[in-house]
Amino acid sequence: MIEKKVLVKNLKVNYKLFGSGKPFGVSYGKTILVLHGWGSSSDKWEKVGKLLSEKGYLVIVPDLPGFGKSETLKEAWNIDNYVEWVNEFSNVFLDLKNEFYLLGNSFGGGVAIKFSIKYPQKIKKLFL
Repeated sequence: MIEKKVLVKNLKVNYKLFGSGKPFGVSYGKTILVLHGWGSSSDKWEKVGKLLSEKGYLVIVPDLPGFGKSETLKEAWNIDNYVEWVNEFSNVFLDLKNEFYLLGNSFGGGVAIKFSIKYPQKIKKLFL
């Protein structure tokens, strides 16, 4: 596991990366982006990230803005703000020519559903 920070939409966000491969421009179609629930963080997904990476997946688990080790928001966001943030985050990490798996839990599930409706071309499969 690698844990780093990246600037997305002018917010410094923490993320965890499980598995091998390049974290930018991943192109082998076995990438899973995990969105955690409200009041949670990427820490809760370490076991899952490790297990999936052992099966050959690259697993990316960000701390959504305002959660975990990511920067605190200056104003409240609605679900659409999070959807657009996920879009920008996916643009930074994932090759836009390839689809990725999206897993959302609780609040992350709501974001994942709206993201999948707005950007269906990016989603290989949706897990809720």
